[in-house]
Amino acid sequence: NGGGSGSWGPASDGHYHVKNVIIKDNVIFDSNRGICFSDPGGLPYSVENATISGNILYDIGKSPTGDTEYGNYYYISKNVTFDKNTIVGVNKASRWFAHNSSELDMSVSCNVIINSYEMTGTRDETTTVENNTFYNTTRQDVGDGTYYASDTSAHMSNLVFTTDTYTNSPRNITLPGVVTTASSPHANGCFGSLPGQAANPSPSNDSTGVAINTDLSWTADSSAVSHDVYFGASNPPAFVRNQAGTSYAPG
Repeated sequence: NGGGSGSWGPASDGHYHVKNVIIKDNVIFDSNRGICFSDPGGLPYSVENATISGNILYDIGKSPTGDTEYGNYYYISKNVTFDKNTIVGVNKASRWFAHNSSELDMSVSCNVIINSYEMTGTRDETTTVENNTFYNTTRQDVGDGTYYASDTSAHMSNLVFTTDTYTNSPRNITLPGVVTTASSPHANGCFGSLPGQAANPSPSNDSTGVAINTDLSWTADSSAVSHDVYFGASNPPAFVRNQAGTSYAPG
């Protein structure tokens, strides 16, 4: 897991026939570009046998000069799988993904793209783009996946985390609308079934006489990796954050 913040150039960049690469479950935000490979340096490919999966890319494609940027690209590559990534808010002047007809045996599938600008470029005949879900994002071809006109149809939640933890100035970051929920139309498609609900809440359900600053805890489903926390006096309570841990201290 990792992140990018405010970078000029790709958050992750590779060249010179890199082989057998897995880039998975990272968070990249506020970046000029996302995950990119392009220069073979006289070798056959820039990258061969790569899996780019489960990453969150938020607010990328920025250019200080206003030029068109390309959020993700894999030029002169072979056997790249780009799947189950969530791309939100690619800059207006840019594109969430770019081809240049030099990508052999590429698969772009099962991605969620929200409030971004359409894929661009010419695909090689061995490239497949399918089963993606687009919210307020134009598809390059109808066969690329399912289209929803509104971003609110995605029913996503926020991701809250802390960066620079081991410095004198840690930062709390909130990325809005980047986490798939049970209400997301794409949740039980190729993203796979979502984990079961949390169990064994403490204090238990319908408890009375509990101090308002009592810590809350629960048991996670075996396949859960994070939890949406809601807390407050209203019903339903307000969303607080998405977190990996199984406890919450109200304060």
